[in-house]
Amino acid sequence: SLVILHSLHAFCNITYRIASYNVENFWDSSPYNTENNWQAYKLRLPEYKRKNLPGSPQYLQYSLSYSNWYDDQILKAKVKSIVNVLKLLNYPEIVALQELESSGNNSLVFETPYSSRITFAEKLKSLGYRYIFLGKQETNNPVSVTTAFISKVEIKELAPVKIRLSEHSTSSRDIQVVALHVGNERLLMFNNHWKSKFGNGNEGARIHIANILKERILQEKKHRQLTHIIVLGDLNSAHYEKLRFPVV
Repeated sequence: SLVILHSLHAFCNITYRIASYNVENFWDSSPYNTENNWQAYKLRLPEYKRKNLPGSPQYLQYSLSYSNWYDDQILKAKVKSIVNVLKLLNYPEIVALQELESSGNNSLVFETPYSSRITFAEKLKSLGYRYIFLGKQETNNPVSVTTAFISKVEIKELAPVKIRLSEHSTSSRDIQVVALHVGNERLLMFNNHWKSKFGNGNEGARIHIANILKERILQEKKHRQLTHIIVLGDLNSAHYEKLRFPVV
């Protein structure tokens, strides 16, 4: 997982440290959440559409039959590891996270026990992270994982950037958007988890996602308040990589 830490010196000489951290497939303690959500989604579709769907948005290696990630001790180790990373980063004011279980917006990842007495969410709040937002995904486009923001300073969640690709109907994650307001200005942060480069047609899909994001940014820049933009998250790209197709 890649951790990126930025310092933003703006807004009345206030410095905010903003980190992006892929926590690598953080599932909650229920092994059936994503699979049950997937089955319910399929039942809502007409028979002819079901035949063209892939197996399940949950990776096979994280299913109950193949994984120990739902074991209490494994989950506690995962949570403690995330908290330790925050400590090594000296607890940034705002952290964008990727790869937390979505489960149709019903994930319980933040309710995972940190100890016998407190949950992961309660531990984060004890560290000053009073604002916790799990990224909402469209219920008619089930995905296995989503994004999240945790923050010490007040942020507000805005409508996500909706990503719908007909040829990739169950793996194109919506982009989470939050706003930080200071005085008469605002900072928007776009938490991304783009499709992998692997797979037929994925590069074209990635370019399409980039263009949808660009359209939203241009729209937000027309806001009555002076608006600053940060695009972060897991873009599944290498540093200094050149695109094969232009972003129009």
